[in-house]
Amino acid sequence: MYSKTIFFQLILFICLTGTAPSFSHAEDPPGSSEVPEDTNKAKPQEQTFTSVEERRLYTILQNERDNLEEEKKVLALKEKELKTLQEEADKKIKLLDEKLAELQKVQAKIEELLAQKDAEELKKN
Repeated sequence: MYSKTIFFQLILFICLTGTAPSFSHAEDPPGSSEVPEDTNKAKPQEQTFTSVEERRLYTILQNERDNLEEEKKVLALKEKELKTLQEEADKKIKLLDEKLAELQKVQAKIEELLAQKDAEELKKN
């Protein structure tokens, strides 16, 4: 029961902050652990764990986060592709609608000419 609680707290913390907590129990004097933000972003924080289980869970969660990030990138690419395809399909539909309108005008003109021809033939007869 206790390990499940730690596991869920760890997951919650990682989800909320985007980083895993440091499990070091040694207290550092104030100001000694301050690292400039640029340095923090450039190199990942080293983790210290109190148990093998915590290390294993951290590794699993890190791998899962990496997998999710990769899937996110793939989905973004697919979404971009779909958007491009949708735009192309919309352009083709617009062109087809224009052609259909032209063909309907031609059909109306042909029907009008046929009606005139029929009327002229009736007059002759």
